[in-house]
Amino acid sequence: MTLLVVLAGCGGAGTTERPLQRVHIVAREGPTMGVCQVGKRCERPYHGRLDLITADGNRVALTTDARGRAALDIPAGTYRLAAARAHPLPRLSSAIVAGRSIRAVDGRLVLQVRAVRTQTVTLLFDTGIR
Repeated sequence: MTLLVVLAGCGGAGTTERPLQRVHIVAREGPTMGVCQVGKRCERPYHGRLDLITADGNRVALTTDARGRAALDIPAGTYRLAAARAHPLPRLSSAIVAGRSIRAVDGRLVLQVRAVRTQTVTLLFDTGIR
């Protein structure tokens, strides 16, 4: 089951609502063993809560499913994304968006949602296993 989060502004007289963009989240964590071996998976889906923080500071929680997936509809713009965890590991380390790698800083990253029909964001979490 995939969680779908919809963010929409409260439009009033004189405001223009921005169209929503579909963002697919795919979250993976690894390594899952000290020495990765050929033919054995060294990562797994990340199942957990994420916080999406809007430009005006509103925090929206979303949760990836058992397959590490979630989807949300949000206006194009800049957001901050972080894992909402009580423990330091696994830690959000980077993301891949439109073929580009984005480094997380202190477990948080800046996500630029483009004005395109759909966008896939792959989140990578470091388990700390070495």
